[in-house]
Amino acid sequence: MANWTIKVPQGDYSSPRTIDQSIAEMQKAKIASGKELKEIAEFYSLPYYLVFAVATLESGGQSIRSFDGLSYGVMQTSAETLDGVIKEVFKQKMTMGEFYPLYLDIKPLFTIKKAIPLNFWASENIKLRNEPVTNFLTYKQWDSWKTTKSTYNQKMMTSKLFAIRVGVLFLRQLIGESLEQIGDKVYLRMDWVIKGYNMGYFSLRNSILKKPQNRALDSNALIVRPDLINQKYTKPYIQRISGKNGYLDLIKQGKFKLS
Repeated sequence: MANWTIKVPQGDYSSPRTIDQSIAEMQKAKIASGKELKEIAEFYSLPYYLVFAVATLESGGQSIRSFDGLSYGVMQTSAETLDGVIKEVFKQKMTMGEFYPLYLDIKPLFTIKKAIPLNFWASENIKLRNEPVTNFLTYKQWDSWKTTKSTYNQKMMTSKLFAIRVGVLFLRQLIGESLEQIGDKVYLRMDWVIKGYNMGYFSLRNSILKKPQNRALDSNALIVRPDLINQKYTKPYIQRISGKNGYLDLIKQGKFKLS
């Protein structure tokens, strides 16, 4: 991905957790999440510390099911998350090499395999291909072949790696749309990313990305707006990840070491 910088801490606000509490949370998540989180983050060219911070808050690094039963795994993804990610895969014309690990997981979900081009399934070199996935498959085909949400959710609940891949790719999508250029520098608006991850991509797009007056708000002004940020859930989420003494700040200060 393009070079960018995260401002940490992002605003004047602080994490509602104490430093010791945040470090303890990250330590538990580091043990629970294992090496797979780092490997998948690096495969998709995302900073591990950023993915780790989101996974720590979402699940404590554990493969769990949410209280409402709609989200699963380390990154707390859902059937809707997967469908949005697949749309982005086609939009970005991701290469088959990048798509390959996810392809292995979604392959069993298709119900009409005979309709899928043979060269999509059969190529032994598929993971090495630099060709875009659109050379093999269109979103319209994907949409007509996919099975029910219950099948997706069952797969996410039983496959730790699948849920991580979907969550990391969703983060990558959000990051790509949450960059802000100031002069010759590009900054990542982590508050936008977290809003999108916690409140949904369409909430981010419709309330911020498509509205210049809201895009112009700095993080301090944005976080206190109840019409833009859910004050009960999303606000503390932003504070705990990107605020003063939040996860990213403690990692930056060297008070918590990932390696």
